[in-house]
Amino acid sequence: MHFNEQLKKLGTDHVDLLLLHWPVFNKYIESWRALEAIYNDGQARAIGVCNFDVDHLQNLMDHANIMPMVNQIEFNPRIHQPDTVAFCQDNHIQLEAWSPLGNGQLLSSPVISKIAKEHGKTPAQVILRWELQQDFIVIPKSVHEERMRENRDINDFELDADEMEAIAMLDEEKHSIWYDKYKWSGNPNGRDDYIAKPGEF
Repeated sequence: MHFNEQLKKLGTDHVDLLLLHWPVFNKYIESWRALEAIYNDGQARAIGVCNFDVDHLQNLMDHANIMPMVNQIEFNPRIHQPDTVAFCQDNHIQLEAWSPLGNGQLLSSPVISKIAKEHGKTPAQVILRWELQQDFIVIPKSVHEERMRENRDINDFELDADEMEAIAMLDEEKHSIWYDKYKWSGNPNGRDDYIAKPGEF
């Protein structure tokens, strides 16, 4: 579908942020040029990427006219992707967390639950605050109005250095189960050229 048709369906003449979802091998430079054109036409106020690691970002930046403004990566207490985070911070690329709550698997963590109790907050609020204090954009997904309100109510407390470190110690550097299955699988030459089939995500 042409981007203009998508805008028409949304009932607007622009979007605030347009992201390139995946660094598909031999395609993402070409795709990025399309995003640059959309940005230059004023149809997107910001453009960025998702799931790009340091190699992808460096390659993109070597060919781009406009640098990516956002990189949306999997980030939560169980996976930190430090190399990608450091690269983005050094190059003024705003980081956005997907799966910020770790698919809910972190909500029963004794470490997080203890910190939540001390602050009178829920485990979800503590996790989101931990990410926010690292300058991540966090947009947790929920269909429940009460949880949406809860997720928004994270600006009236702050985690201290010891609490931040205690949560950071939960790191396992493990992607979501589906991520590793689809990220580079089926590729005899290593990584980077697996193209997902329709409906796989």
